[in-house]
Amino acid sequence: MNKTNAIVVALLTFLICSAAQAGWTVTLLNNPLTDGLFMEDGVTGYQYIYEVVTDGSSGRYLGFHGFDGSQAAWIRTHPYYGVTGMWQRWDVNSADHSGEDPLETCSAAVNDGTGQGWTLATDAWGDFVPAGTTLPWAMDNVWNVPDDYAYAWEIYMPTTGYVDLTEGLSWDGIWGGGAFGTTAGIFMTIRIVHPGLPGDMVWDSDAGYSGMTTGPTATASDPGDFDGDGDVDVDDINALCANMTGDGIPLPAGFEQYDLDNDGDADSADMDILIHDLVETTVGIGTEYGDFNLDGKIDTVDLTILGTYFGIGTSWNQGNANCDTTVDTVDLTILGTYFGFVASSPIPEPATLALLAMAGAALLRRRKS
Repeated sequence: MNKTNAIVVALLTFLICSAAQAGWTVTLLNNPLTDGLFMEDGVTGYQYIYEVVTDGSSGRYLGFHGFDGSQAAWIRTHPYYGVTGMWQRWDVNSADHSGEDPLETCSAAVNDGTGQGWTLATDAWGDFVPAGTTLPWAMDNVWNVPDDYAYAWEIYMPTTGYVDLTEGLSWDGIWGGGAFGTTAGIFMTIRIVHPGLPGDMVWDSDAGYSGMTTGPTATASDPGDFDGDGDVDVDDINALCANMTGDGIPLPAGFEQYDLDNDGDADSADMDILIHDLVETTVGIGTEYGDFNLDGKIDTVDLTILGTYFGIGTSWNQGNANCDTTVDTVDLTILGTYFGFVASSPIPEPATLALLAMAGAALLRRRKS
Protein backbone atom coordinates (compact mmCIF):
# COMPACT_ATOMS: atom_id res chain seq x y z
CA MET A 1 0.00 0.00 0.00
CA ASN A 2 1.46 3.38 -1.01
CA LYS A 3 1.51 6.43 1.25
CA THR A 4 -1.49 8.09 -0.41
CA ASN A 5 -3.65 5.00 -0.05
CA ALA A 6 -2.60 4.59 3.55
CA ILE A 7 -3.64 8.17 4.31
CA VAL A 8 -7.01 7.61 2.60
CA VAL A 9 -7.62 4.40 4.57
CA ALA A 10 -6.66 6.11 7.82
CA LEU A 11 -8.98 9.03 7.06
CA LEU A 12 -11.89 6.75 6.19
CA THR A 13 -11.33 4.73 9.36
CA PHE A 14 -11.34 7.92 11.41
CA LEU A 15 -14.54 9.14 9.79
CA ILE A 16 -16.29 5.79 10.24
CA CYS A 17 -15.28 5.55 13.89
CA SER A 18 -16.25 9.16 14.51
CA ALA A 19 -19.66 8.60 12.92
CA ALA A 20 -20.20 5.45 14.99
CA GLN A 21 -19.40 7.30 18.22
CA ALA A 22 -21.21 10.54 17.45
CA GLY A 23 -24.17 11.49 19.53
CA TRP A 24 -25.89 10.11 22.60
CA THR A 25 -27.95 6.93 22.82
CA VAL A 26 -30.50 5.74 25.39
CA THR A 27 -31.19 2.00 25.19
CA LEU A 28 -33.74 -0.08 27.12
CA LEU A 29 -31.89 -3.16 28.43
CA ASN A 30 -34.82 -5.29 29.58
CA ASN A 31 -38.38 -6.34 28.72
CA PRO A 32 -40.65 -4.68 31.31
CA LEU A 33 -43.63 -6.92 30.57
CA THR A 34 -41.85 -10.25 30.93
CA ASP A 35 -40.05 -8.99 34.06
CA GLY A 36 -43.48 -8.71 35.67
CA LEU A 37 -44.70 -6.37 38.38
CA PHE A 38 -42.46 -4.80 41.01
CA MET A 39 -43.97 -3.54 44.27
CA GLU A 40 -41.66 -0.92 45.80
CA ASP A 41 -42.05 2.20 47.92
CA GLY A 42 -45.84 2.08 47.69
CA VAL A 43 -45.66 1.91 43.88
CA THR A 44 -46.61 -1.13 41.82
CA GLY A 45 -45.12 -0.90 38.37
CA TYR A 46 -42.92 -2.20 35.61
CA GLN A 47 -39.14 -2.08 35.71
CA TYR A 48 -37.34 -0.08 33.01
CA ILE A 49 -33.52 -0.29 32.79
CA TYR A 50 -31.74 2.22 30.54
CA GLU A 51 -28.13 2.45 29.41
CA VAL A 52 -27.04 5.98 28.55
CA VAL A 53 -24.05 6.27 26.20
CA THR A 54 -22.44 9.60 25.26
CA ASP A 55 -19.81 10.66 22.77
CA GLY A 56 -18.07 12.96 25.25
CA SER A 57 -19.82 16.08 23.95
CA SER A 58 -20.87 18.81 26.32
CA GLY A 59 -24.31 18.59 27.85
CA ARG A 60 -25.77 19.17 31.29
CA TYR A 61 -29.28 17.70 31.09
CA LEU A 62 -30.96 14.44 30.04
CA GLY A 63 -34.77 14.24 29.86
CA PHE A 64 -37.37 11.50 29.46
CA HIS A 65 -40.81 12.73 28.28
CA GLY A 66 -44.41 11.59 27.99
CA PHE A 67 -45.43 10.20 31.40
CA ASP A 68 -46.09 11.34 34.96
CA GLY A 69 -42.71 11.05 36.63
CA SER A 70 -44.18 11.60 40.07
CA GLN A 71 -45.71 8.09 39.87
CA ALA A 72 -42.26 6.44 39.78
CA ALA A 73 -40.95 4.60 42.84
CA TRP A 74 -38.35 6.25 45.11
CA ILE A 75 -39.21 9.86 44.21
CA ARG A 76 -37.49 11.95 46.90
CA THR A 77 -36.57 15.58 47.58
CA HIS A 78 -32.98 15.98 48.74
CA PRO A 79 -33.04 17.78 52.13
CA TYR A 80 -29.96 19.92 51.42
CA TYR A 81 -30.11 20.64 47.69
CA GLY A 82 -33.91 20.69 47.46
CA VAL A 83 -33.91 18.69 44.24
CA THR A 84 -36.74 16.22 43.64
CA GLY A 85 -36.39 13.18 41.43
CA MET A 86 -35.92 9.44 41.02
CA TRP A 87 -32.66 8.27 42.57
CA GLN A 88 -31.85 4.83 41.18
CA ARG A 89 -28.84 5.06 38.89
CA TRP A 90 -25.23 3.92 38.55
CA ASP A 91 -22.18 5.62 36.97
CA VAL A 92 -18.38 5.74 37.28
CA ASN A 93 -18.53 7.92 40.39
CA SER A 94 -20.71 5.26 41.94
CA ALA A 95 -18.21 2.57 41.03
CA ASP A 96 -15.15 4.42 42.32
CA HIS A 97 -16.92 5.87 45.35
CA SER A 98 -13.82 7.92 46.02
CA GLY A 99 -15.51 11.07 47.34
CA GLU A 100 -17.52 11.88 50.41
CA ASP A 101 -20.11 14.10 48.76
CA PRO A 102 -23.55 13.30 50.23
CA LEU A 103 -25.12 13.14 46.78
CA GLU A 104 -22.66 10.50 45.73
CA THR A 105 -23.18 8.37 48.79
CA CYS A 106 -26.95 8.68 48.83
CA SER A 107 -27.78 8.40 45.15
CA ALA A 108 -25.05 6.17 43.84
CA ALA A 109 -23.49 2.78 44.35
CA VAL A 110 -20.42 1.22 45.89
CA ASN A 111 -17.98 -1.22 44.31
CA ASP A 112 -17.61 -4.32 46.45
CA GLY A 113 -13.96 -4.68 45.35
CA THR A 114 -14.48 -7.59 42.98
CA GLY A 115 -15.36 -5.48 39.96
CA GLN A 116 -18.56 -7.49 39.58
CA GLY A 117 -21.44 -7.10 42.02
CA TRP A 118 -22.08 -3.57 43.22
CA THR A 119 -25.14 -2.08 44.82
CA LEU A 120 -26.71 1.23 45.62
CA ALA A 121 -24.84 2.46 48.68
CA THR A 122 -25.70 3.17 52.27
CA ASP A 123 -26.68 6.73 53.15
CA ALA A 124 -23.48 7.90 54.85
CA TRP A 125 -24.87 11.36 55.62
CA GLY A 126 -28.34 10.42 56.78
CA ASP A 127 -30.11 12.41 54.07
CA PHE A 128 -32.91 9.89 53.46
CA VAL A 129 -32.49 7.26 56.19
CA PRO A 130 -30.45 7.19 59.40
CA ALA A 131 -26.73 7.66 58.68
CA GLY A 132 -24.99 4.43 57.80
CA THR A 133 -28.23 2.66 56.98
CA THR A 134 -28.74 0.87 53.67
CA LEU A 135 -31.02 2.83 51.39
CA PRO A 136 -34.47 1.29 50.79
CA TRP A 137 -33.80 1.23 47.04
CA ALA A 138 -30.45 -0.59 47.39
CA MET A 139 -30.01 -3.33 44.78
CA ASP A 140 -27.38 -5.06 42.66
CA ASN A 141 -26.41 -3.69 39.28
CA VAL A 142 -26.60 -6.85 37.18
CA TRP A 143 -26.44 -5.05 33.84
CA ASN A 144 -22.90 -3.62 33.94
CA VAL A 145 -19.75 -3.91 36.03
CA PRO A 146 -17.93 -0.78 37.29
CA ASP A 147 -15.19 -0.97 34.65
CA ASP A 148 -17.81 -0.71 31.89
CA TYR A 149 -18.43 2.97 32.65
CA ALA A 150 -16.59 5.83 30.99
CA TYR A 151 -14.92 8.54 33.04
CA ALA A 152 -17.06 11.50 34.04
CA TRP A 153 -15.82 13.97 36.64
CA GLU A 154 -19.25 15.26 37.56
CA ILE A 155 -21.78 13.77 39.96
CA TYR A 156 -25.29 13.63 38.57
CA MET A 157 -28.67 13.65 40.22
CA PRO A 158 -32.38 14.02 39.41
CA THR A 159 -33.79 17.40 38.53
CA THR A 160 -37.11 19.09 37.86
CA GLY A 161 -35.43 21.99 36.10
CA TYR A 162 -35.24 20.37 32.65
CA VAL A 163 -38.45 18.29 32.58
CA ASP A 164 -41.38 18.97 34.87
CA LEU A 165 -41.99 15.96 37.13
CA THR A 166 -45.59 15.62 35.90
CA GLU A 167 -44.28 15.30 32.32
CA GLY A 168 -41.38 12.87 32.78
CA LEU A 169 -38.00 12.58 34.51
CA SER A 170 -34.65 14.30 34.02
CA TRP A 171 -31.09 14.32 35.31
CA ASP A 172 -28.71 17.24 35.86
CA GLY A 173 -24.95 17.75 36.14
CA ILE A 174 -25.40 19.70 39.35
CA TRP A 175 -22.12 21.63 39.27
CA GLY A 176 -22.98 24.20 36.62
CA GLY A 177 -19.88 23.86 34.42
CA GLY A 178 -20.12 20.10 34.07
CA ALA A 179 -20.89 18.02 31.03
CA PHE A 180 -22.37 14.57 30.69
CA GLY A 181 -19.88 11.94 29.58
CA THR A 182 -16.56 13.75 29.61
CA THR A 183 -15.17 10.54 28.08
CA ALA A 184 -17.08 8.74 25.35
CA GLY A 185 -18.75 5.51 26.46
CA ILE A 186 -21.40 4.26 28.87
CA PHE A 187 -22.22 7.19 31.12
CA MET A 188 -24.84 5.75 33.45
CA THR A 189 -27.46 3.06 33.98
CA ILE A 190 -30.90 4.21 35.14
CA ARG A 191 -33.59 2.09 36.80
CA ILE A 192 -37.22 3.25 36.83
CA VAL A 193 -40.19 1.45 38.40
CA HIS A 194 -43.42 3.00 37.09
CA PRO A 195 -47.05 1.83 36.59
CA GLY A 196 -47.10 2.94 32.94
CA LEU A 197 -47.11 0.23 30.26
CA PRO A 198 -44.34 0.19 27.63
CA GLY A 199 -44.85 2.63 24.78
CA ASP A 200 -42.88 5.07 22.64
CA MET A 201 -40.89 7.54 24.75
CA VAL A 202 -38.96 10.60 23.58
CA TRP A 203 -35.66 11.44 25.26
CA ASP A 204 -33.49 14.48 24.66
CA SER A 205 -30.55 16.44 26.00
CA ASP A 206 -29.27 20.00 25.92
CA ALA A 207 -26.28 18.66 23.94
CA GLY A 208 -28.56 18.66 20.90
CA TYR A 209 -29.21 14.94 20.76
CA SER A 210 -32.59 13.22 21.04
CA GLY A 211 -34.26 9.97 20.12
CA MET A 212 -37.01 7.46 20.72
CA THR A 213 -36.96 4.43 22.99
CA THR A 214 -39.47 2.43 25.03
CA GLY A 215 -40.79 3.94 28.24
CA PRO A 216 -43.77 3.94 30.64
CA THR A 217 -45.98 6.00 28.33
CA ALA A 218 -48.75 3.62 27.23
CA THR A 219 -52.05 2.33 28.58
CA ALA A 220 -53.82 -0.85 27.50
CA SER A 221 -56.51 -0.39 24.85
CA ASP A 222 -58.41 -3.46 23.67
CA PRO A 223 -58.99 -6.31 26.17
CA GLY A 224 -55.98 -8.59 26.17
CA ASP A 225 -53.75 -6.16 24.31
CA PHE A 226 -51.63 -5.53 27.38
CA ASP A 227 -48.66 -4.04 25.53
CA GLY A 228 -50.85 -1.68 23.51
CA ASP A 229 -49.40 -2.69 20.14
CA GLY A 230 -52.74 -3.24 18.44
CA ASP A 231 -52.92 -7.05 18.58
CA VAL A 232 -53.31 -9.86 21.10
CA ASP A 233 -50.41 -12.24 20.66
CA VAL A 234 -47.76 -14.27 22.48
CA ASP A 235 -46.34 -11.12 24.10
CA ASP A 236 -49.69 -10.54 25.78
CA ILE A 237 -49.89 -14.17 26.95
CA ASN A 238 -46.44 -13.83 28.50
CA ALA A 239 -47.41 -10.49 30.04
CA LEU A 240 -50.47 -11.98 31.76
CA CYS A 241 -48.35 -14.91 32.98
CA ALA A 242 -45.83 -12.49 34.48
CA ASN A 243 -48.51 -10.43 36.22
CA MET A 244 -50.92 -13.05 37.57
CA THR A 245 -51.71 -12.50 41.24
CA GLY A 246 -53.63 -15.73 41.85
CA ASP A 247 -57.22 -16.48 42.74
CA GLY A 248 -58.63 -13.98 45.23
CA ILE A 249 -55.48 -11.85 45.45
CA PRO A 250 -56.43 -8.32 44.32
CA LEU A 251 -54.58 -6.59 41.53
CA PRO A 252 -52.99 -3.28 42.52
CA ALA A 253 -54.44 -0.02 41.27
CA GLY A 254 -53.45 0.68 37.69
CA PHE A 255 -53.27 -2.96 36.63
CA GLU A 256 -56.95 -3.69 36.13
CA GLN A 257 -56.31 -4.54 32.45
CA TYR A 258 -55.17 -8.02 33.52
CA ASP A 259 -58.53 -8.71 35.20
CA LEU A 260 -60.39 -9.93 32.13
CA ASP A 261 -63.30 -11.42 34.08
CA ASN A 262 -63.68 -8.37 36.35
CA ASP A 263 -63.42 -10.25 39.64
CA GLY A 264 -60.55 -8.16 41.03
CA ASP A 265 -57.64 -10.55 40.46
CA ALA A 266 -55.58 -12.02 37.63
CA ASP A 267 -55.70 -15.81 37.68
CA SER A 268 -56.28 -18.91 35.56
CA ALA A 269 -59.81 -17.78 34.73
CA ASP A 270 -58.40 -14.65 33.08
CA MET A 271 -55.91 -16.79 31.18
CA ASP A 272 -58.77 -18.98 29.95
CA ILE A 273 -60.47 -15.91 28.50
CA LEU A 274 -57.25 -14.71 26.87
CA ILE A 275 -56.45 -18.09 25.29
CA HIS A 276 -59.96 -19.12 24.28
CA ASP A 277 -61.55 -15.82 23.30
CA LEU A 278 -59.00 -13.09 22.64
CA VAL A 279 -55.63 -14.30 21.37
CA GLU A 280 -55.07 -13.98 17.63
CA THR A 281 -53.83 -16.97 15.66
CA THR A 282 -52.87 -17.32 12.02
CA VAL A 283 -56.39 -18.61 11.28
CA GLY A 284 -58.65 -16.58 13.57
CA ILE A 285 -59.39 -15.69 17.19
CA GLY A 286 -58.96 -18.09 20.10
CA THR A 287 -57.08 -21.34 20.53
CA GLU A 288 -56.28 -23.94 23.20
CA TYR A 289 -53.54 -24.57 25.76
CA GLY A 290 -50.54 -26.09 23.98
CA ASP A 291 -50.78 -24.04 20.78
CA PHE A 292 -47.34 -22.57 21.34
CA ASN A 293 -46.91 -21.16 17.82
CA LEU A 294 -50.48 -19.78 17.70
CA ASP A 295 -51.41 -21.38 14.39
CA GLY A 296 -54.83 -22.51 15.65
CA LYS A 297 -53.96 -26.17 16.09
CA ILE A 298 -51.95 -28.39 18.42
CA ASP A 299 -49.70 -30.81 16.60
CA THR A 300 -46.15 -32.08 16.29
CA VAL A 301 -44.86 -28.54 15.70
CA ASP A 302 -45.97 -27.60 19.21
CA LEU A 303 -44.53 -30.83 20.56
CA THR A 304 -41.21 -30.01 18.92
CA ILE A 305 -41.24 -26.56 20.52
CA LEU A 306 -41.85 -28.10 23.93
CA GLY A 307 -39.14 -30.70 23.35
CA THR A 308 -36.61 -28.08 22.26
CA TYR A 309 -37.09 -26.07 25.44
CA PHE A 310 -37.85 -28.94 27.82
CA GLY A 311 -36.25 -28.15 31.17
CA ILE A 312 -35.03 -24.70 30.14
CA GLY A 313 -37.94 -22.76 28.62
CA THR A 314 -39.96 -20.21 30.58
CA SER A 315 -42.45 -18.59 28.17
CA TRP A 316 -45.53 -19.65 26.19
CA ASN A 317 -43.67 -19.63 22.86
CA GLN A 318 -41.11 -21.99 24.46
CA GLY A 319 -43.68 -24.54 25.60
CA ASN A 320 -44.71 -23.20 29.01
CA ALA A 321 -48.47 -23.77 29.07
CA ASN A 322 -49.20 -23.15 32.77
CA CYS A 323 -47.26 -19.95 33.57
CA ASP A 324 -44.86 -21.54 36.03
CA THR A 325 -41.08 -21.19 35.99
CA THR A 326 -40.06 -23.85 33.49
CA VAL A 327 -41.14 -26.23 30.74
CA ASP A 328 -41.65 -29.65 32.27
CA THR A 329 -43.91 -32.72 32.37
CA VAL A 330 -46.86 -30.62 33.53
CA ASP A 331 -46.72 -28.72 30.24
CA LEU A 332 -46.36 -32.00 28.36
CA THR A 333 -49.50 -33.29 30.08
CA ILE A 334 -51.40 -30.12 29.14
CA LEU A 335 -50.27 -30.44 25.54
CA GLY A 336 -51.31 -34.10 25.59
CA THR A 337 -54.77 -33.20 26.81
CA TYR A 338 -55.38 -31.02 23.76
CA PHE A 339 -53.10 -32.72 21.21
CA GLY A 340 -54.87 -32.86 17.88
CA PHE A 341 -56.95 -29.76 18.59
CA VAL A 342 -58.03 -27.60 15.66
CA ALA A 343 -60.69 -24.91 15.69
CA SER A 344 -63.38 -27.22 14.30
CA SER A 345 -62.26 -30.41 16.07
CA PRO A 346 -61.33 -29.85 19.71
CA ILE A 347 -61.39 -33.59 20.68
CA PRO A 348 -58.06 -35.45 20.13
CA GLU A 349 -58.18 -38.58 18.01
CA PRO A 350 -56.74 -41.90 19.31
CA ALA A 351 -53.93 -41.95 16.75
CA THR A 352 -52.67 -38.54 17.82
CA LEU A 353 -52.75 -39.57 21.49
CA ALA A 354 -50.61 -42.62 20.72
CA LEU A 355 -48.10 -40.46 18.88
CA LEU A 356 -47.93 -38.07 21.82
CA ALA A 357 -47.38 -40.92 24.30
CA MET A 358 -44.34 -42.09 22.35
CA ALA A 359 -42.94 -38.57 22.11
CA GLY A 360 -43.48 -37.98 25.84
CA ALA A 361 -41.60 -41.14 26.72
CA ALA A 362 -38.69 -39.98 24.57
CA LEU A 363 -38.60 -36.62 26.35
CA LEU A 364 -38.51 -38.28 29.75
CA ARG A 365 -35.70 -40.62 28.66
CA ARG A 366 -33.72 -37.62 27.40
CA ARG A 367 -34.24 -35.81 30.71
CA LYS A 368 -32.92 -38.78 32.73
CA SER A 369 -29.88 -39.32 30.52
